[in-house]
Amino acid sequence: MRSLKSSILMLSLAVSASLLIAFTASFEQALAKTNKKATHAKKDYPFILLIYCSGGWDPTMVFDSKIGEADFAQETGAVLVEGPGNLKYVDHANRPSVKNFFNTYGEKAVIINGVYTQAMHHGLGARSMLGSTAPNYSNRAFDWLSYYVSFVAPGMPLPQVTINAPFFPGPFGRYAVKLPTVVSNELVSDIPNANALSASANSAVHGFLQKQYGNLLESHLGGEGVDNEKLLNLAFSFSRYSRAKEILTEINAALPTGGGDSEFLRNAKVAVELFTRESAQTATIQYGNEKAWDTHSDHYSRQAVLFEELFSDLNKLLEYATQKELSEQMIVLVLSDVGRSSALNDQSGKDHWPYTSVLAWGSMFRGSETIGKTDNYFTGVPMNIATGSYESDESVKKVITMKNVMTAIYVKFKIPYSQILPDVIALSPILRSGT
Repeated sequence: MRSLKSSILMLSLAVSASLLIAFTASFEQALAKTNKKATHAKKDYPFILLIYCSGGWDPTMVFDSKIGEADFAQETGAVLVEGPGNLKYVDHANRPSVKNFFNTYGEKAVIINGVYTQAMHHGLGARSMLGSTAPNYSNRAFDWLSYYVSFVAPGMPLPQVTINAPFFPGPFGRYAVKLPTVVSNELVSDIPNANALSASANSAVHGFLQKQYGNLLESHLGGEGVDNEKLLNLAFSFSRYSRAKEILTEINAALPTGGGDSEFLRNAKVAVELFTRESAQTATIQYGNEKAWDTHSDHYSRQAVLFEELFSDLNKLLEYATQKELSEQMIVLVLSDVGRSSALNDQSGKDHWPYTSVLAWGSMFRGSETIGKTDNYFTGVPMNIATGSYESDESVKKVITMKNVMTAIYVKFKIPYSQILPDVIALSPILRSGT
């Protein structure tokens, strides 16, 4: 039996190269077409950076002021700021970076309040805010950005990159790559479609080849057969995998070390570098540790630090993107999985709540704007999603969800969405007219 297995393995390794060579022409032709799409994507579609704050931030500390309202716990020293434009946010002496952000970058920022997370559970809230499910895809969850890149940049080496954040590309796994934090040389983690195992940069490609071609040939010997689609998927995945190592090694060497950047900021700079190299179209990056924002105790002191650090890094990130001449081509979405309750618990903490806020930034958005609101119970106030009016007939008013936000982006860039988001209305009031 050992001899037979060895023979199969040797056969696998021996003919893997010939299989790849035999398929090179059709693979290169397909890759050329997708690379043409990838180059086209930079001109016509924005790069999207989604920043995920795990654990549930408190919207009332920055985005959705409840200062002076009797039904809400009050943070000492918080001040409501109105402007520039229609922006309304909470300022505090212990988080000056918030005011600095809106003063510097507010003209492209829109605050979206009263967003229904559809859950009070971290995992379900993450799926709702980062992605969706659809009957036509067997109710498998997928993230918004993997779907986006499947249309606008399928041929890029790393179309959608996720770093240290929840990851569920679903049917679009071919376009998504999950990486660990990239502050070290352990660069490449996983390509779901190819089932590549986590490995060091030096051994990743060899391990990938041995495992994947071996599995493919064993499948063939077992009678399942090898067709062009399987070979194309395999070759395409291998191409992206090896290119990922090359690109990230190059970026890691280019970024200075010891500059005092947080782990998040360095990861975000890696995303910007990927964008400037046209190696990725979108990226999802987690801010802080998993559930860092889950403040069931010592709520105000912990979230104040997190918000200050987050906005300090946002200021540095946008300055870096501007230096790279990327800011006009980039969208930034900042969100969390759940919100926090209006009252403090007996540990001076706040518990989970299914309404939150989203910060959107970019040239396509109607900047200096606040959209959506919550009531005295801290629930989203239904509105006409298409117009932003609260005066509409009750039959057309709904609470805002992340589906409405992403549908607005899909509509703006003519991404088909009816199959995955049937009957969802775009939150058009967040869009800048004439862009």
